[in-house]
Amino acid sequence: MPVIAMTRELGSLGNEVAEGLAKELGLKLVRHELIERLAHKTRLPASAILRCIDGRATLFERLRADLDRLYLYAEEEILGLAAAGDVVIRGWGANHLLRSISHVLCVRVCAPLELRAARVMDVFGLDDIAQARDKVRDSDAACDATMQRRFGELWHQAARHDIVLNTEHVDAGRCIAQIKRALQFPEYQPTPESLARMRALSLAAQIRAALRQERTTANFNVSVEARRNDDPGHVTLRGTVLDESERRAAEIVALRCPGVHAVDNRLLSMWSRFLPQAEKR
Repeated sequence: MPVIAMTRELGSLGNEVAEGLAKELGLKLVRHELIERLAHKTRLPASAILRCIDGRATLFERLRADLDRLYLYAEEEILGLAAAGDVVIRGWGANHLLRSISHVLCVRVCAPLELRAARVMDVFGLDDIAQARDKVRDSDAACDATMQRRFGELWHQAARHDIVLNTEHVDAGRCIAQIKRALQFPEYQPTPESLARMRALSLAAQIRAALRQERTTANFNVSVEARRNDDPGHVTLRGTVLDESERRAAEIVALRCPGVHAVDNRLLSMWSRFLPQAEKR
C-alpha cells in the first residue's frame, strides 16, 4: 500500500512524474475530487479553494474562505487518503502532514529557474522569457507563503523530503524509475507501528474537523489525541471550554465520529474553576 507525498515546482515536470507514477503503479492520484469535497464542506467555489491552497487567492477570497477552517478540512482529507493507502498525493501540504509516518515516501521535484521558465513559456504559450520567469517566481513565492502560514516553514527545505529529483538532466521517466526503486526499500514498507500512527493521525484530524464543522463547537479551543497502540479508537480531548455543557458537547461530537468508541474528556471548564469563589461571595 504505497503512499507517496510529492511537492513540485512550477515547470519542473512534477505533474508528469506524479501522473506517470500513478499510472505505472496503479495508484490513486489526488486530483479534483478533493477540491470538490472541500467545496461541498466550505460552500466555496472550487476555483477559489484551489487558489487558496496554492497561495494565489484574492483578498476577498481569503476573507471569505476562513483559511484555518479550509486547511483543517484539507488535513482531514489528506490523512484519510493516506490511511487508505495506494495513493500519490501531489501538493496540499502532504509532505509536511505525512513526514512523521515512516512508510510514506516524501518526494520533491525541482529544476533550475531558467529551465522552468523556458518550459512555462512553452506550456502557457508565452513569448517573453522575463514574463515566464516572473510567473515561476510568483508561484514559488505563493507556495512559500502558504507553507509559512500553515506550518511555519519553507516548502523547499530539503530535510522535509526523502528524495529530491532535479529534472535538469533527466526526464520524468527517469524520475519515476528512481521513485519506484525507493519504494522497494524496507524503510518504506508499512509496519504495524507506522500504520497505527497513520490511523491515529487520521482519526484525530477527523475529530478536529467535525468539531469545527459543528456550529455549537466550531470555536472551541480543543486539541485531539488518538492512541496509537493499545486502543486506537480511544481519543483524548484537551483544552478549555466555557462550561460543562460545552465540555459535554465536544465529547458528543467526538463520539459520533466513525472509529471512536471511547473519549477521555480532559477539557477544563472555565466556569467551574471560578464557581467556588463565586459561591463564597
